[in-house]
Amino acid sequence: MNRTRGVRRQWMRNFVFCLAVLVSHQALADGGLIRSIGVELSLETQQRALLHAQHMYGNGPDDYAIDLYLDVAYEGEGGDFAWVVPTPSLPEVSLVEAGFFDELDELTRPIVYYIAGTPSPWGCAMAGGGAPRQIGDVVVWGTDTIGPYEYAILTAGGPSGLVTWLEDNGYVLPLGADTVLDYYIDRQSYFVAFRLSPNASAGPLSAIKLTYGADEIVYPLRITSLSAAEETYLTLYVMGCCGVDPVNATVTHVDRSRLTVDPDTLTSNYEDLFTEAVSGCDGLVLVREAEIDFGYYQYDVENSQLHALLLSSEPCNWMVRFRTILSVDHMAEDIAFHWRSNEELVTAIYVKRHASKVGIHAVAALPVLLVLPKRFRNPGTGKRRFSLALTISMLLLLTIG
Repeated sequence: MNRTRGVRRQWMRNFVFCLAVLVSHQALADGGLIRSIGVELSLETQQRALLHAQHMYGNGPDDYAIDLYLDVAYEGEGGDFAWVVPTPSLPEVSLVEAGFFDELDELTRPIVYYIAGTPSPWGCAMAGGGAPRQIGDVVVWGTDTIGPYEYAILTAGGPSGLVTWLEDNGYVLPLGADTVLDYYIDRQSYFVAFRLSPNASAGPLSAIKLTYGADEIVYPLRITSLSAAEETYLTLYVMGCCGVDPVNATVTHVDRSRLTVDPDTLTSNYEDLFTEAVSGCDGLVLVREAEIDFGYYQYDVENSQLHALLLSSEPCNWMVRFRTILSVDHMAEDIAFHWRSNEELVTAIYVKRHASKVGIHAVAALPVLLVLPKRFRNPGTGKRRFSLALTISMLLLLTIG
């Protein structure tokens, strides 16, 4: 009788311990989530740009044909708006179709997945206005209107004459602009000066595209310092025949091994790790978030201009996505890029958690569950079988993690 009570107490201790282990693992499952759930990151971008560089062999001093797509973020009265973009050669100006950058962002933004189980191992217009006109030390290569903008294409022998011409013609520039403009004048740059036309309708401003020749791949960052906030978020895409790295900036990554997802709110800590990656390096830092070969990547694009770009660029449709947070101190010079070998960095990030294994944990408990009836019917033989089954279940649980 006492032996039977001791066996029962031992069985109960074993059963409660096994049940506690199973419950502790299942509690992480948040109601038994066993399907893949994507958590799209909401990425704040105040400046978005795409540099598309195509190598031109044997066509004169300009080694590259550059398409620079620029998204404008502006708040204020339309009459105060002025936007100056430097280019190394005489550009063509055109509008970018609405939604271009939004869809490009959707295609390339990192997505953190909370998963169940192990994942499987992704019309142009030249400036009008006739022949170039010399006004002091400023040359006006043309003026025109496109969409909501009036624009002029200029070169200058010095910053004071350029600032004077812009102000005389209704382009409002901040104090100290002459120092930044002189940086580009020394490089014999052209300037495309935009302002809103008087009859422009209210609403989001259109992105623009500049097409020009260049002997290197450069993003005109320093000009941004004229109107930069205390913190400026920049998303920069570079597209060409292979991957690129900046010559004068540090490249870093988000530490994906530290990514976590809250199964209740389906939010991740990606943005915190992104900010940490930027602040963890001195000077100008670019976080490389994605690198995609659109020649092989399966994509579904509604924006016709983006679709045409991805199709027409073969075989040079390798795209790298960089993102960073900038202060004015980081804008002392433009960002130059050089080619390197391809290194695909997929946008889908998988976070494997215990919650995804609740089904496997149930399987691990089967040896115990199968011998429970025999344990009640035959305390002697059943005890040995139950102990063996409990050992097997515990080993399975420890192996699964």
